[in-house]
Amino acid sequence: MQSRPRGLNAGLILLLSQIFHVGINNIPPVTLATLAVNIWFFLSPLKPLYSSCLSVEKCYLEKDWQHLLLSPFHHADDWHLYFNMVSMLWKEIHLERRLGS
Repeated sequence: MQSRPRGLNAGLILLLSQIFHVGINNIPPVTLATLAVNIWFFLSPLKPLYSSCLSVEKCYLEKDWQHLLLSPFHHADDWHLYFNMVSMLWKEIHLERRLGS
């Protein structure tokens, strides 16, 4: 299993650009916190990617429930993070404004 390459992460830069384009003041608090947590886990993961992937074998058979908690926050690379977070940003802004935090 390879570690993530260090250096220029174009997807991460585009994600930050999108966040600033929308405006930090225009992003509801729970959405902003979710973005921050996902970016933080991308930059410093708690476990290696392979150890946090969602797996029926690990969760159900081996009773390793951490996979259910960690898998939504771990992303394979910067483009995976970018596309997931931009999609989530648009959806959560509308939902959080409609339903509240």
